[in-house]
Amino acid sequence: RVNEVNLIFTVTDKHGRFVNNLTQGQVQVLDDHQPPARITYFQAQTDLPLRVALLVDTSDSVAARFAFEQRAAAAFLRQSLRNPSDAGLVVGFDFDVHVMQSLTSDVGQLAAGVGRLRTGGTTHLYDAIGYAAQKLRSRQERPLRRAVVLITDGVDNGSRSTLEEAVAAALRSETILFALLTSTPPSFSERAEGKVDPGEQALKRLTKATGGSVLSASSDRQIARAFASIQQQLRSQYALGYQPADWSAQGQYRSIDLRILAKKRYRASHRRGYY
Repeated sequence: RVNEVNLIFTVTDKHGRFVNNLTQGQVQVLDDHQPPARITYFQAQTDLPLRVALLVDTSDSVAARFAFEQRAAAAFLRQSLRNPSDAGLVVGFDFDVHVMQSLTSDVGQLAAGVGRLRTGGTTHLYDAIGYAAQKLRSRQERPLRRAVVLITDGVDNGSRSTLEEAVAAALRSETILFALLTSTPPSFSERAEGKVDPGEQALKRLTKATGGSVLSASSDRQIARAFASIQQQLRSQYALGYQPADWSAQGQYRSIDLRILAKKRYRASHRRGYY
């Protein structure tokens, strides 16, 4: 039996540009505030198999630009899943979770699944995240890169699961969450008055815990730009494996802290812990 943590992460400089030339000696990881017992592998610009779940909010609130979202999402899947070992699935969610295409490497089938999405109903966002995380987790090949891409306004109004349960599901499946926020953000004056978008706040909680990010997608141009940014992030990842010190298989949550040892100011994005 080998107890190993697989950690996927990206690194950016102060201008937000991806850094792709780090060595293992420039990366320091702490597991539950302790150095690992051993680093088992380190891989830059990883070509590890990719599993992507595309989750599309089909509730009434996103109907205005839905056709463009479909076209942009299909193009993203075609461009991202290039290797035979890559695979994706397409899920729509409103008051229920609708699997339009189960996990497959056939990008044509995935694009067709996106095309079958239809709008209507309320939003069970957290249930959809839990479902996708379970499906990505069910494939046990190791190691893998797993990502959930959400297109939503971030508002949940009926899930059986809670926000924190959705976060836990993503962490248990070692999945990065990216969110395309379709709602119009509060204006500068509204933010100055303390007004916040509850959907945006929920998505920030979801994505930050897993090492992902929230991207604005309130216009057609922003949607296309957000998909391009996610695709670039997926191609600029590092993969690191390690064996934790003081290991105890009790199912408890353990934190991960990754630090970049370099003269320049770099920022690492990664999941904050695991179970």
